[in-house]
Amino acid sequence: MVYPVIFHKTKDKVPYFVEVPDLDVMTQGKSIQNAIEMARERICIKVIQLEKEKTKIPNASELSTIITNDKNAFVSLVDADIEAYKLLTKICLKTGETEEILEILNTRLDKEDNGDLYYCLARVYKYIGDSEQYCKNLEQALDNPYTLTFSKKIVKQELEYIKEMLGRNAVIEPEAGIEEYSEEEPEEDENYEDEPEYDDEADEYEEDEDYDDDGEEDS
Repeated sequence: MVYPVIFHKTKDKVPYFVEVPDLDVMTQGKSIQNAIEMARERICIKVIQLEKEKTKIPNASELSTIITNDKNAFVSLVDADIEAYKLLTKICLKTGETEEILEILNTRLDKEDNGDLYYCLARVYKYIGDSEQYCKNLEQALDNPYTLTFSKKIVKQELEYIKEMLGRNAVIEPEAGIEEYSEEEPEEDENYEDEPEYDDEADEYEEDEDYDDDGEEDS
């Protein structure tokens, strides 16, 4: 999912004003990099809203059709697809809307395999206490390493832990709540080494500190 975005350079304290015409959303950025990140997150939030409302998501316009009269502006494409599903998973787990996110993630995975989406699905099953599905989807996430941007080391540690629990017939209780992904993971073993085939992959998923739950930049 890629949308054309207009970046306006201003003299304001937050110098970049950002428009996404196809989705009718706007935001700001402290730098061009921050403006791109904020544009991506605003696109994600809008997509989430449309998904939850079961409203058709607008198609992206051709880049050449986006016109601005602002001489200090430029138009560029910004992608925001899997990130939207990550954010939606976090939001739904915080609100306990597990049936909705299970349906959305499984529908998307019917179209394509994606390591990040399998990991999101695993987290949902952990939340509701379904140990077998939690384990299965962790395995699926690791089976798709090139689309898994979460830490593979941590995903492997989670998988080893749940397999040990299943082997002892231990019960994983449903979670009363869920923290952010990066805060809830088990501690990493300093002596644990990734397998060579994963060494060139991206490592941790980190949240933008300028982003809050409402999709707005912190003041």
